[in-house]
Amino acid sequence: MIAYRTFRNTDPPQILRLWNSCGFGRGAAGLRSCDVLDDVAFAPTYFDPSGLLVAEENGRVVGYVHAGFAPDATSSRLDHRQGIINALIVAPDYRGRGVGRELLARGEEYLRSRGATTIIAGPAGAPFYHGIYGGAEFAGFLESDPLIHGFLESQRYRKAETWLVMQRNLARTRDPISAKILSLRRSTVLTTNEADPLPNWWWSTRLGRLETRRESLLQKATGATIADLAIVLLDFYYNCWGGRAAGILDLKVEHSFRRQGYGRQLLVETCKRLREEGVDLVEGRVLDVDAPCVKVFESAGFHVVDRGYTYIRM
Repeated sequence: MIAYRTFRNTDPPQILRLWNSCGFGRGAAGLRSCDVLDDVAFAPTYFDPSGLLVAEENGRVVGYVHAGFAPDATSSRLDHRQGIINALIVAPDYRGRGVGRELLARGEEYLRSRGATTIIAGPAGAPFYHGIYGGAEFAGFLESDPLIHGFLESQRYRKAETWLVMQRNLARTRDPISAKILSLRRSTVLTTNEADPLPNWWWSTRLGRLETRRESLLQKATGATIADLAIVLLDFYYNCWGGRAAGILDLKVEHSFRRQGYGRQLLVETCKRLREEGVDLVEGRVLDVDAPCVKVFESAGFHVVDRGYTYIRM
């Protein structure tokens, strides 16, 4: 008989085995140690054992749901009105037996009991599992992880956002070159800031355990910042992607410099530097409706390798 309970400190080894047995597709890292799960799922200060509900039979963990909350507008505390289903995992030999449905219902009950008025499944920027699912940043439940989508839709969830996961293989592609790129290269310089790329509580508690830095494109003549982005090294993907990988987050171009090629220039120069450091793959995620940003990534040699979907409870 399957029993349901909250998380215990003895659960991580079984959760690790469950994670590695479920075949999530290209967007999930294979894990060798519970230490990784501890860093990205159990160690954040806002982790609540009551929000991780486990399905167990004869001492074996056969599924779990992990629920949490989004940040408020200041990114300095949780907003308990915005509930999040961050993970829902069922062992392959227990699927089709109602385990996922029961876990999801219990996760939703937990969120509502803490004040949630909205429940989102798989949002970008979710609280947990950064660096091991979806690349550098959680980009919804991935198209390459197919089983979750039909299940959520059967449980009264609808798609709210679509994210394009875009990747460039630095070992197999050359940097784009044009007169425009050469002109911008002569007038700009790329600088690196090893400090916290976005010094706020939400960034630090989710991504602060990963190796991060910020790359900025500066105007040589004035020293003004034209554009910047954050880099996250994706060491956990080395085996499943066959090389060193890095993720790009928060690409921003100052308003007065937009539509002049500087976003592409920053991506091209950043990729060049990462290649020199031995990185083989670079990945970013872009909302599918953000056509200008999609175009910038494409112009820098990126192409779509996956899609991620965010769901909202109807």
